[in-house]
Amino acid sequence: MSLQQEIFVEQKVSNQKKSKGVAYLLLIFFGGLGAHRFYLESSTSGIIILLATIFSFMFLPLIAITVIWCFIDLFLIPSLADKHTDKLRQEARLEALGLNKNGPFS
Repeated sequence: MSLQQEIFVEQKVSNQKKSKGVAYLLLIFFGGLGAHRFYLESSTSGIIILLATIFSFMFLPLIAITVIWCFIDLFLIPSLADKHTDKLRQEARLEALGLNKNGPFS
């Protein structure tokens, strides 16, 4: 890749990557709603957390699942954010190389 393409990739990644700090704040304040998972674009697990929280009003033991999952996510947020950044970088490289339909260098 040329220097111009590398600059494009890193600029695109830095503009679109997710903040770990924001993810932690969402976990602390809205963890039971799965907001941190939606923010990190893990919407399937975000929906599961949200449904577990909603159904916990009917079946109280389900609240334990939400609490445990949110506790585990305290340790998973860095890897989830890094995974998202790696995905962005891969997509941006494909775009820069013209292997993506939207590539600016094609």
